[in-house]
Amino acid sequence: MALRSPAQAAPKLRSLPLSTARWGVAEQARLFRRAAAMVGPHGAGEVNMLFLQPRTPVVEYAAYPPTP
Repeated sequence: MALRSPAQAAPKLRSLPLSTARWGVAEQARLFRRAAAMVGPHGAGEVNMLFLQPRTPVVEYAAYPPTP
């Protein structure tokens, strides 16, 4: 199934507002090490995928057309 926008994906995902800014690196690593999957917009916030277990699914989305 192809999704063309985050709005299409939202009803299909259980999500919670997640801002890791207030957590230290160790806390972020613990959270993402236990994640079943990672879904997010293209950008620097995806750096936490470094903490995922091997073969954890990652879904990245981007706005098209790209904005300058």
